[in-house]
Amino acid sequence: MLNRVSRIRWPRLVRQLGRLLHSWWRGDRIRVSPEEGRLLRLRPPCWLLIDGATVEVVGRTVPDAGRRVLYSCRTHSGVGTLAVSLDDKVNLHWHDGAHTRPIMASDIEVYSG
Repeated sequence: MLNRVSRIRWPRLVRQLGRLLHSWWRGDRIRVSPEEGRLLRLRPPCWLLIDGATVEVVGRTVPDAGRRVLYSCRTHSGVGTLAVSLDDKVNLHWHDGAHTRPIMASDIEVYSG
């Protein structure tokens, strides 16, 4: 009886371990600080506070095979774009109308929707 029970559970255990190994192997292994990493995981709708201005994130796109995340935003003065790019480290650029400028992750506060 004991031998029969152990035969039944092994294939299931092996499948589960295989799935775990596969998800680890295929998963993102981006190493960034939690402060910067939170900006890669924003899900619309959410709100940001950038240099004291309230910004609503209304869209998210991932061009360039996952090397960059673009967030479409709505501000009190119109539309804007937050670009989060992955080079050696996370680089942030805020574009609102005619101006594009680099910003620091510490300059952005996130409020989920």
